[in-house]
Amino acid sequence: MSHPILPDHSIPPFGNACLSIYDSLVEQIRNALDQAGFSEVLIGLSGGIDSALVALLAAAAIGPKHVHGLLMPAAVSSEGSVLDAYALADRLGIETTMIPIEPIFTAFKEALAPTFSGQSEDVTEENLQARVRGMLLMALSNKFGWFVLNTGNYSESLMGYGTLHGDMVGSFAPLGQLLKTQVYELARYINTTVWRAGVEPPISEAILTKEPSAELAPGQLDRDALGPYEEIDPVLYGHFVQGKSAEQLVEEGFPHELVQRVLVQAARAAFKLRFEPPAAQLPSQAQQSLLSDEEGGGPSLTTDAASDFSISQVAPEELPADVRALLYGELYRDYGVAPDQEWLNAADGGCFFVARDQSSRLCGAGRLMPRSESADNHGLQIRQLVSAPEMRGRGVGTAIMDALEAAVTTQGIPCVWLKARQQAWGFYEKRGYHFEGSEFTAGECMQDNGLFISHLTGIPHRIMAKSL
Repeated sequence: MSHPILPDHSIPPFGNACLSIYDSLVEQIRNALDQAGFSEVLIGLSGGIDSALVALLAAAAIGPKHVHGLLMPAAVSSEGSVLDAYALADRLGIETTMIPIEPIFTAFKEALAPTFSGQSEDVTEENLQARVRGMLLMALSNKFGWFVLNTGNYSESLMGYGTLHGDMVGSFAPLGQLLKTQVYELARYINTTVWRAGVEPPISEAILTKEPSAELAPGQLDRDALGPYEEIDPVLYGHFVQGKSAEQLVEEGFPHELVQRVLVQAARAAFKLRFEPPAAQLPSQAQQSLLSDEEGGGPSLTTDAASDFSISQVAPEELPADVRALLYGELYRDYGVAPDQEWLNAADGGCFFVARDQSSRLCGAGRLMPRSESADNHGLQIRQLVSAPEMRGRGVGTAIMDALEAAVTTQGIPCVWLKARQQAWGFYEKRGYHFEGSEFTAGECMQDNGLFISHLTGIPHRIMAKSL
């Protein structure tokens, strides 16, 4: 049973930022090819919205003559999807090749039949079709030197709605940080605003209005496995972009059953995130509802609010129970980390800065780590900055950061760095922090631009630093 999402739970629209997002994605595709030394791209065209938008962006980035589309229909593929893919390619002016996968799929099933004897067909056979397609994409890539662009979106990645070594193949994911509903918004904007004046919009209304489907089984629809994107995307946005806990989402009016279903499925699928290709990032001006504190809140207060809090320094091994509970509840609990695990890493040392109000109520905390030789040129690291949910928007994060930076300065160290969650980038930029490049990886950055995906949270992070 589906749950209606209240109007105030909708994802903030990109609006006028669509143009900057379009320009940024086009430029990032171009840069990805330049860095890898490729000049041609290959895209699996399914007749769906995701592959259509990726093809459009690629054609804008390097010209349609350098974009190759591969159609790989199966027996369960609809005729409309094939026709829609051809129509898109024709409008964009890109070359296409068709390789039906049914003979290959049948050969695989026949080879597996003795081993699968007595077993009924299930998701195994569905995923096998996706893996055949991934194999074909990589074969053409190897043979012709074409750079494979992945066509997945952020909703699918977070929910695990992708096949390992199948439709997750590719060297770059232009839509990797766009939720499905945002894909539609950007596609419609480009269709009506950005594309060449006087030319028929490249993405047909048939593609824009068809029910999303992986077409791996008869009558299969995305909503049957995930629920409607209009319902799950606001939950994913609230949790993975805004950093809100399950409890916060329910308090805001999201149905408890919906929140639990979405976040449980996302947690079970989190291991797949490490196999996702590098994703294009949204430009900072396009990030909606940038939060004032590391874990979210309303408008930030000025540093004058620091006088409302007393901040004490505490060693990790002496951390009070309420601080431990706050750190665990806000940073780790929703991501499958057990309370008895060493999530605190007390052996790493450093010092916690704990903020309390005049009634001694816990307001937030942050941690200053000791100097590390691997990051010596970047000074000291700040970790685990968090505000109590009821204190967000009251300047707690600002007060703690002021104290942390002051402590670094008193040690005569000229700079500080941290691993910032995506939803906090705006807050740190306002404080004078800047993104670090790939030369400073801190052992975790997995992309050339310094971005990495936390294996615990699935949330994009980047290294940010500041000179004091």
